[in-house]
Amino acid sequence: MSESQTVTFRDRFTSRDFWKRVFAHGEATRIVILVVLIGAMAGASGGMTFTARNAWNILATSSIKGIATIGQFFAMRVGGIDLSLRDASLFAMGVGGVLMSGTISTAGIAVQEQLPIPLGILLIFAITIGWSLGGGALWTKAGIPALIVGLALWQVANGANIGFIGGRAVLGLPEGLAYAGQGMIVGPVPITFGIFVAVSVASYYILRYTPFGRSMHAVGGHEVNAYLSGINVKGTRLKAYLVLGILMGLASVLFISQNMSVSTRSIPDLHFDTISAVFIGGMTIGGSGGTLIGTIVGVLILGVISNGMSLLGLPNEFLLTIKGTILIVAVAVAYMRRPKE
Repeated sequence: MSESQTVTFRDRFTSRDFWKRVFAHGEATRIVILVVLIGAMAGASGGMTFTARNAWNILATSSIKGIATIGQFFAMRVGGIDLSLRDASLFAMGVGGVLMSGTISTAGIAVQEQLPIPLGILLIFAITIGWSLGGGALWTKAGIPALIVGLALWQVANGANIGFIGGRAVLGLPEGLAYAGQGMIVGPVPITFGIFVAVSVASYYILRYTPFGRSMHAVGGHEVNAYLSGINVKGTRLKAYLVLGILMGLASVLFISQNMSVSTRSIPDLHFDTISAVFIGGMTIGGSGGTLIGTIVGVLILGVISNGMSLLGLPNEFLLTIKGTILIVAVAVAYMRRPKE
């Protein structure tokens, strides 16, 4: 390479246009933010966060939230939103946990024999899928706005949890349940991370290469145009909520498997974190913009922040302030980047 060519390359690398092109890509920007956060947390914690063990710990905890977030992504891609995700998952975990452990719930429900693990898992899936489809039907069939449905079901699930689980914890779950949430694929690689990768790849394929995925993008981009193009808008939305229910059930099973207990304090802020990650991924309220890859990076960003704050010993209210600020910034950026009509 000649000297003139070397200078030209250097000039391009350091030019403002080069960095404009880099940051014009949302995924690149989010990955840069993630790397900067990892470095900042490592510096602030004196290197405590920058270890292989802590990295796998972040992946193990973020993977389960990531599965639930992908479900939320499907719902929001078609213009919906599920504010009851955390409490619905908790209710499914509570019912399944009581029946699999043979304990007595606050509601007075008891079983003579423990429910076998496979049946308990199926029950959790049945509850989350039924809950999600019910919310989707209220939106698409009854015409109630998705936000109102989410708020209402959030309160219904919250009341059900208080009435069913109350102030006690469900313990005594069968030991065989712990494998999926606590086991390793090989070495330090957790099973939850492997499942998260599989779900991410399958979801990416569905969204990019199937008629259902293309219909979802069309509905999220412009509902009326999608309808005029012959797309079954209501059917597409119900299918998206079905995927949400399935992934909500999978995340619930992994949560209860990882913690081997259920209480009303389990999985705090799950609904907020899933919605925030989707918005960090660039999506707007109507379902336009944003990508699955950007959303997954958003999950990791929130995971790194939560882990770093915990290791630094900062109070929870500080973490909530940071998360709220990130949500506002993410939504503002998503709306500034959307195409002008």
